[in-house]
Amino acid sequence: MRTINKKMSWVLGAAALITVAGPITLPHKDLWPSADNGVTRAIRAKLAAFMDILPEDRVYLQVDRPFYQPGDDIWISAWVRDGESLKPSSKSDIVTVDLISPRGSVEKSVNLIARSGLASGDFSLDKEMPGGLYRLRAYTEWMKNDGEDRCFEKEIQVQDVVLPALKLKLDFVKKAYGAGDEVQALVDVITSENKPLANSVIRCHVSLDGKTSEQMEARTDHKGNATVNFTLPHTLRTSDGLLNILVDYNGSTESISRAVPIVRNDIRMAFYPEGGEMVYGLPSRVAFRAANEFGKAADVEGELLDDAGRVITKFSSYHMGMGSLRFTPQVNRTYYARITRPAGIAARYDLPEPLVRGFAMQAQILDPGTARVNIATSETGEMSLVAQMRGKVLYTSPLPLVGGTNSIDISTEGFPMGVQQLTLFDHKG
Repeated sequence: MRTINKKMSWVLGAAALITVAGPITLPHKDLWPSADNGVTRAIRAKLAAFMDILPEDRVYLQVDRPFYQPGDDIWISAWVRDGESLKPSSKSDIVTVDLISPRGSVEKSVNLIARSGLASGDFSLDKEMPGGLYRLRAYTEWMKNDGEDRCFEKEIQVQDVVLPALKLKLDFVKKAYGAGDEVQALVDVITSENKPLANSVIRCHVSLDGKTSEQMEARTDHKGNATVNFTLPHTLRTSDGLLNILVDYNGSTESISRAVPIVRNDIRMAFYPEGGEMVYGLPSRVAFRAANEFGKAADVEGELLDDAGRVITKFSSYHMGMGSLRFTPQVNRTYYARITRPAGIAARYDLPEPLVRGFAMQAQILDPGTARVNIATSETGEMSLVAQMRGKVLYTSPLPLVGGTNSIDISTEGFPMGVQQLTLFDHKG
């Protein structure tokens, strides 16, 4: 599946994204052809020179499993790729893999020979190795030029354990709950033979601030799944909540516990106008992310209001506290958000101030071979649109823009799989 990622250069100090389209006349089967002008030719030359002088290696590391016991062997496969083409790297044939302890020290290191971009090897863990969360760090000599930020890292768990008779999984439907909210949790119960434990009673204990708040029972279905529901008190004085699930099986009791993601009055929200900035009078899409006091994702619902207290639109997160809202900012107005769920949050979250002049851009996939680019602007003049991926230019075109909304359709048939970046440049590049 092709995905287009949209970014804007600083054109008149403004950038934002929209979804409203007002098509202008398009040549040749309604697809805007690729073409060059002085600006795009200069951009092509600069990107090519940059990638030639500073090529990039990329390493991906795969291990045989995520969990190990002291004394186990960690079997490793490493792929070494050229950063632009993702083909096997011609610059590096040695991959270094470090085993980093929970204390941050390098416990072991191994050099693997990469043939045609693929390397393999193993680590032997000491039998006396302490348990904990270890890291594998992989890099080539070329990648060391860019520092540790370019290295590939993967976490693995090392622990000496006794395997349980049941495999229990417990997840909450939402990432945040407040006073008076109904909490819903999903439980999966699988035997050690990987068969669902069907039609069995599970016991559920809810505790708040270390004291038992509620007890109930649920029953698994034919797939070993069960749903647990309970309601938080309307007066909530703590964020310390725990759900404990107990299952009796073959004469023993297996259990699993998870902290209830309770938020009180300390939710932080950050707003990200698509493309960088909102512009007065231009339709805008603004992404947001909500997090609790511990920096963890918090699912929220709320309203967007202007400085006169009028509700402009409503919003809700749809994944890991993230979501988006759409509206057109009006001149001489400021905007803020308030959260309606979880309940009891009185904080006000101001949106960034829109710009008076500028551009807003949004791109969407119409079908597997066509992308539509919508550009709203308060200006008139010739701009340049450039699509690139990992430094390789895929599409360029001069764009005669007029004030208002402009829309063009471009072919993505020659685009490689992955994230494409679209950038709008002014006449100065």
